[in-house]
Formats: sequence, C-alpha cells, structure tokens
Amino acid sequence: MSYTIKDVAKLAHVSTATASLVINGKPGVRPETKARILAAVKQLNYTPNASARNLIRQRSDMLGLVVTELSNPFFGMLASEISKFAAQKGYHLSIGISNNKISQEAACVARFTQERAEGVIVTPSYMTDYDLQHLYQLKSAGIPLVFTSTRYMGIKADCVMCDIKKGEYLLTKHLLLTGHRRIYLMGGPKTAMFAYERFAGYRQAYEEAGLSYHESWLIEAEPDFQGGYEATQKILTDRPDAITAINDLTAMGILKCLKDHNVRVPDDISVAGYDDLVYSSMLETPLTTVRQPIADIAQKTVEVLCRQINGPGTEEKDYYIDPLLKLRDTTK
Repeated sequence: MSYTIKDVAKLAHVSTATASLVINGKPGVRPETKARILAAVKQLNYTPNASARNLIRQRSDMLGLVVTELSNPFFGMLASEISKFAAQKGYHLSIGISNNKISQEAACVARFTQERAEGVIVTPSYMTDYDLQHLYQLKSAGIPLVFTSTRYMGIKADCVMCDIKKGEYLLTKHLLLTGHRRIYLMGGPKTAMFAYERFAGYRQAYEEAGLSYHESWLIEAEPDFQGGYEATQKILTDRPDAITAINDLTAMGILKCLKDHNVRVPDDISVAGYDDLVYSSMLETPLTTVRQPIADIAQKTVEVLCRQINGPGTEEKDYYIDPLLKLRDTTK
C-alpha cells in the first residue's frame, strides 16, 4: 500500500502542514512533535513524492538544454557531457533539438518554462535572420540563461565556448609557416559569431605574417559534409594550397570531393578541420584539426549556470576555453 503525507499526519496526530515542515527539513516544529512525525514516517515506510516535494520547495531540479542538431557528433558529445556534470550537481537534463530553426528553439524554451526549469542552456542556431524574443522573455522571467559553444550577438547572457578565433589563428599561422599561401576557409554565415570569429583568426594570422589574402578565399558554406563537398567543387580550378573548414564534418566533405577528383591530400592540397571529433584521427588519412575540449566546455557551462541559480546576479561575460591544434596527415 502506498501512503501519503496525510496518512503520516493522521498517525502522528498533527496537521498535514506540520508533517510537511518536518519531511522537508523546515524549522519551527517542537522536538517531541518532530519525533512523532519521524516515527510515523518510519512506521509507514513513507517516501515523499519527488514532484510534490519539489513543488513545496519551488524547485524542479531540472535544467533545459537546446542543441541545434545531433547528427553532428560534436553536439551529441556536448549534450552527454552536460548531462553528466548536471547530474553531479543534482540536476536532471531535459533536451530539446532546434534543427537550426529559431521557431523550434523558441518551442523548446517554452517547454522548459512550462516544466519549471531552473536554468536553460542554449547552443545557438547558425541561422542569422533570428528573432530572440523567446530568450528575452526567459530572462525577464528570471530564469538563468547560458550560451554554450557560441552565442547570439545582440543579447546579454553568459557564454562558455572554445576560443574559436584563437584556434583558427593557430591553424592558419601553422599553414603559413609551412609554406602555404593560398589558404581557403570554408565557414558558415559570416554574421554568425562562430563563423565571424574564425574569419577574424584567419585574418589575424595573415596580417601578422605580413602576407595578403583575398576575401574571396573566405567562403560561406553549409557547415556539414554536403556543404563542404559542394563548396570544394566550385573552387577546384582555383587550386588553393590548403582548405580549412569550420568543422570536421565539412572537412570530410572536402576530403571526399578532392578524392573523387583525384586531388592528392596533402601533396596537392592540405586540408584541416575544427572540433577533433572522436573519429577524425581514424580516417584513412587522419585529419589535422583544432580540438575543442568538449568536457571542459560542458563542465564550465554547468558551473556558470549553477552559479546563476544559486547566487546573486553578476554582469554577464564570456568564458573562453583554450583550443588545441592537432597536426595529422592531411597537412604538410
């Protein structure tokens, strides 16, 4: 038989409100009364309903996470790590997938609000024609918000991300030092922060080297395998020395296109990615890339969100995790 808090109160000869105070660890109950209630709990083997207990405490012990997609293993790994670190803090994770659509992102955030999430983490869409009203409403409701992996420009919120500008700078600098001069960068929309920062790191490396580049070498492409393949087809006659990609999936599309056109890597063209996915080192020609430390990003994201939940508000800021250049066989 399943007993309720009313049964505990009846057995202890107290009101339901008094029993609730003791069960939820609240002060204000006389020691002898508390002892009777605890004895009743033990006798009935009463276990408080988690939802009811959380309602009393005005807590849900739930965090919301919006990821853009799970077909890219980077976001799958990020979600897994965030879930792990959230659990260590006593939270469970509710996950929503936006599929890079602002309308779906807004629907995920609305669901989290209805579920009384104590905080929300968002990996922004790469779409640039966005309406962020749902995030302004979230902040207006007092629900903590943290961006992870990148941010939306134009809204103030904490953000935890790899220093993607530095990563692209280190990669481009290495390629320039090894004699490459015509380096093409395949990024996403230039107005999206994650692409904008990579383009900035690329430019910095060229400027510090005192070398010139052409803006036409900075290519907007869909940040996936097919996007990399199709964009490479369009520049094959340009014969770049190297092609770097916004992520490893795009780099794999580049590699496939070059192979289909009998272009040797790295003898004819060097190729590099970004992220260092788990299988990037297992390719037929292991991929040079920039590692984003996913576990470190996830841990810091949860830490920052929990700080917001448990403490007074502070001025929003960006937290950068250092990237790591991984040199393998697709570059010379």
